[in-house]
Amino acid sequence: MDGKTYTNIQGHRIEYKEDDIVLPVVFNDYYLYSLCDHIYYRMPTDFGADAALVIHDPVRFTQRVISTFLAAHPDWEALEGPVTYYDPYLDYTSFRVPEMAKPFGYSYQREVRIAFKPRRRPATKMEPVFLNIGPMDDYAELLWA
Repeated sequence: MDGKTYTNIQGHRIEYKEDDIVLPVVFNDYYLYSLCDHIYYRMPTDFGADAALVIHDPVRFTQRVISTFLAAHPDWEALEGPVTYYDPYLDYTSFRVPEMAKPFGYSYQREVRIAFKPRRRPATKMEPVFLNIGPMDDYAELLWA
């Protein structure tokens, strides 16, 4: 390495730190709604939460979110399901959909995602999207700490 402390890969300066070489994985922006399939005691602390939405009918909830989003953005693609956890040091090939993948250090979160990616690059900057999926009283409840 001739005393070098970095290398350039595809226009990115990659520093050599603590025996790790971190390669950036770059892909297009997308919208993400993150959930978990089980309540775990670390979740409120990890996300600074004082409440939780407990969904008793996740299929119904997912259908409402996806149909509401796609009604307003029909040229987008919906993705949904459990996250694929991978070893960032050894296993870059265990997932094909980066929007649905995360390093295995977060596997305790048991994350489930609803994601939307554009079929073509948006012409304008992506802004937050707020969806009105209607009342959820008959299939979900809000718990406060």
